[in-house]
Amino acid sequence: MKKTTITLLLAVVCCYGTIRGQDLARWDLTTNPVVSYQSTHVNAGKLTRGNGISLMNFTPNGAFASAWESSPDISAADYYEICLKPKPGYVLDINSLAFTEMRTADGIRSYRLKWSLDGFETFTVLDDVAVPDNVNFRTATHSNLGIRVCDGKELCIRWYGHGAEAYTGEWYLSNVIVKGAEMPACNPPASPPAGLTLSNITGSSMDVSWTSGGTGATIVLAREGFPVGATLCGGNAYNADPAFGQGADLGKGTFVVFNGAGTSFTMTGLKDGATYYLTAMGYNLADNCLQKNNLPVASATALCIQPVAIDKLLNSPADGQVSLAWEAPSCYDEVMVVASKLPIASVPTNSNANVYTANPIFTQGGGAGEGFTPLEALVYRGNDTKATISGLDNGQAYYFRIYTFRSGTWAVGQQVMKEPVAGCAFLGGDFLYINELHFNNKITDIDKGIEIAGLAGIDLENYLLAIYTNQSNLDRIIDLSGLVPDQVLGYGAVWVPDPDLFFASAIALVNRVTGVTTDFVAHRTFGVVANDGPAAGQPAFWQGRNEDPNTPVNFSIQRQGDIACPNTSQTWIGPVLSSRGQLNAVQTAFPITLLSFDGQVQG
Repeated sequence: MKKTTITLLLAVVCCYGTIRGQDLARWDLTTNPVVSYQSTHVNAGKLTRGNGISLMNFTPNGAFASAWESSPDISAADYYEICLKPKPGYVLDINSLAFTEMRTADGIRSYRLKWSLDGFETFTVLDDVAVPDNVNFRTATHSNLGIRVCDGKELCIRWYGHGAEAYTGEWYLSNVIVKGAEMPACNPPASPPAGLTLSNITGSSMDVSWTSGGTGATIVLAREGFPVGATLCGGNAYNADPAFGQGADLGKGTFVVFNGAGTSFTMTGLKDGATYYLTAMGYNLADNCLQKNNLPVASATALCIQPVAIDKLLNSPADGQVSLAWEAPSCYDEVMVVASKLPIASVPTNSNANVYTANPIFTQGGGAGEGFTPLEALVYRGNDTKATISGLDNGQAYYFRIYTFRSGTWAVGQQVMKEPVAGCAFLGGDFLYINELHFNNKITDIDKGIEIAGLAGIDLENYLLAIYTNQSNLDRIIDLSGLVPDQVLGYGAVWVPDPDLFFASAIALVNRVTGVTTDFVAHRTFGVVANDGPAAGQPAFWQGRNEDPNTPVNFSIQRQGDIACPNTSQTWIGPVLSSRGQLNAVQTAFPITLLSFDGQVQG
């Protein structure tokens, strides 16, 4: 199908004697974090820090801090930040950013520069910079940014430092200058579009129509699964495409599907059974001023005709078995999983799903039915979102492919490979546990967080951290990602920054695939039994060590003993010098024959 793209360039109207490229805000950072200069219609905040770095100091060379991330990975809590916004009734056009930075001899070796207009729920990476191994001052300038900050919005910029050569290594920042233009916000048309209607709905398309509010043009935004929350600024270019997902991406799954004159179009590229939310805003071509208030909204669900393939298959190994989990697709009647010791390329050929019989105990050569080879076994069929396949040999690679069925048609989903391996009974047969905590410091809390340790190669996407209050109620969930590194004898540790970690709480590590709570550790509180959430009904174990307001910076409480399979006799020590992101001192591996496994996505 021919792709149609409608592009409307919204010209920035310069008026009221606006000077483009003027200094909007400056931070000298030689004596304090406060902005040194801000233009008439700008509100600029002070320089702030992420919880992962030390308190900032100020010298003639600028602001500096230590405790930067030492690994090549970026820590979510190790950053400097500045923010600025227009005063009510004004708009900012940001053209350039300049600053000076310098590392000490054992400071950072890389930094990432990001900006965001929504508190970093979404963001844009401006640059990744390798820092030379010297102590020279460097001035960086980023031009042609083209960032518009609307009335009511705030621009925040962060510098994430990492690769520090020592915990005491310092990084300096000074002479931060943001240039651009300030101008009065425009007056949008009074009457927005009305009667936003969705009709002629199929499995892949729907007609969209509305009544004009008397404006020259209309922008329509669409989002799958959730109401549209994005707001737009006039003066920007918004590429539109009626094929959902192909127009300008506004973040959080919101796309521009129409932009121009007219009052109707057909939105295509939809997913069977998915619900789409739309909103429309008008503007006049003369001044390109977009409406923001009282906008019409509509939603509709595409017809469920064709099965939607499952493109993400979570998988977790255990002793003689593998557990799988997936999100229910938007359109399906049932799901089927096939297993084999060889990669699976087969497709079911019978349009009657009832001819296929599943057995969750894998049998080599058992056969999966029509369309499959004799070496492929059907191990699950149903409409749940989880399955556990047993009867597997530890250390043997197995392939699993998932299929969805709807009204006589099959869709082929993702294939994964996993090797079963015996885990730790104390961890519910799992491989990961909580290994280190830091939650309190003298004067100001720095680098609060949780360390997870265990078998190298484990995919952390299969796990979550559930933070409970000392009243046993779930406060929040931290989703995890990445792999456990191999640091010592096939084991490793990962530090999870958590600036909001309570002074007294309990932390559950839960395998989201199996539902097993692998570890549940309390600090400064006794008797926590989870009332709700993923660890509901489970008791937390108080590990016996505490931090308090006298705990020095870069100290933590830590687990000791066997790194392969901790148990209730394993001791915690501390506060002692932190080893965040590394296995703790005096941790050993017993037995010497260590566990390992391999896994990868196939197809």
